[in-house]
Amino acid sequence: MNVKKLLLHRYINNAAIAADLFPNQRYPKQTLNNKFYEVIAGTGRQRLIDKDISNIYALFERFLEEVQYRGRSRPKGAAAPERPQAAVPLRPQEEYQRKYIIRKEQFAGGGWKFYPVHMENEELSYIINQLLEDFSLYGNSTVQVCVRKDRGAKGVDFRIRITSLWDEEVHRNRQYAFGINSNWEVEGFFDHWSDINGKPAAEEIVGRQMPVLEQVLRARATRDWPPVRNKLFDGDNWTCVYEQRDRLSG
Repeated sequence: MNVKKLLLHRYINNAAIAADLFPNQRYPKQTLNNKFYEVIAGTGRQRLIDKDISNIYALFERFLEEVQYRGRSRPKGAAAPERPQAAVPLRPQEEYQRKYIIRKEQFAGGGWKFYPVHMENEELSYIINQLLEDFSLYGNSTVQVCVRKDRGAKGVDFRIRITSLWDEEVHRNRQYAFGINSNWEVEGFFDHWSDINGKPAAEEIVGRQMPVLEQVLRARATRDWPPVRNKLFDGDNWTCVYEQRDRLSG
């Protein structure tokens, strides 16, 4: 089994592996994902180099040793597994949680915690308008935007569906989906579409930036009353907050 197949296994937690491989990176999971999917950044394509592969195998060798001899000493005569010199030492789970789970909570004026579910309808509209400005909408297009609270009940998930018509026939269907987590980070920004055979396809848009969030946070910092959760997020279902037909580009 090669490294990529190993990292795709359903039992593997790539976030924990990334934290051990790249302890000096602010976003180690993103670094591992960029190398894994060979994302082009800067002057070239990022890849898993030989040192990365050696370190990954070293982590799993230590894990297997821990499983095999857990609760007792290694039997006499049992050879210790060979490890590359570049092996990365494993850290206790408590140390990982203390050093590598970074909270970036935001506060409204008066010191109140401010989460995405506290956004008012007008603030949601700022985000929607920025997204629509970034999308290329040609001809007659129907746009629908839905929101819901995320699983942690503090962030917000977005879903944007775009249906483009050409000569009164559906020319393409597209859906964008992403979330704004409790730390006000954009995550899981995916572009969904159907290929020429009607087969669903998707691609993650890595490193998506959303400057309008800074605008929302700055405005809230000037208020001195506690944020209130938007009633749109009282339930768990999707709610349509924007719909427009015959939207023309330009």
